Amino acid sequence: MLTLLDLSAAFDSIDHGTLLQRLQKSYGLGGAVADWFDSYLSDLTQSIHLSSTTSAPSAFAYGVPQG
Repeated sequence: MLTLLDLSAAFDSIDHGTLLQRLQKSYGLGGAVADWFDSYLSDLTQSIHLSSTTSAPSAFAYGVPQG
């Protein structure tokens, strides 16, 4: 369990470009698989919803969506 927590914390701070490069160079991912990861991580936004109010979407380039 501790290892999983450490890995999730590492993904919270990784730059998307760095992650994509590492997947391609270290693990040999390319083609459709690399394109899928790229599209999954591109143009991510987050907002906060509290009661009936929602914040404006904010782009982020670090971290991997959880859940």
